[in-house]
Amino acid sequence: MIDPARCETCKAFSQNGAFGSDSETEGECRAGPPSLLPDKRGAFPIMHKNDWCMHYQPYHTALEASAPEVKEPI
Repeated sequence: MIDPARCETCKAFSQNGAFGSDSETEGECRAGPPSLLPDKRGAFPIMHKNDWCMHYQPYHTALEASAPEVKEPI
């Protein structure tokens, strides 16, 4: 069984446009700033979607925190 607390379900994980990654299984970790590469470009670390780290924050928590409060009509 795969642990639900993994990169794929973290709000800092992005599979869109990860430079040099396999878009099906890898993406960028944006929990911290990009690292400077030897050619002077910045890049976020490439992570496998089933990896995990101590910076994990569930994606749904980010959505709940930014969602406006919905009130029932009177």
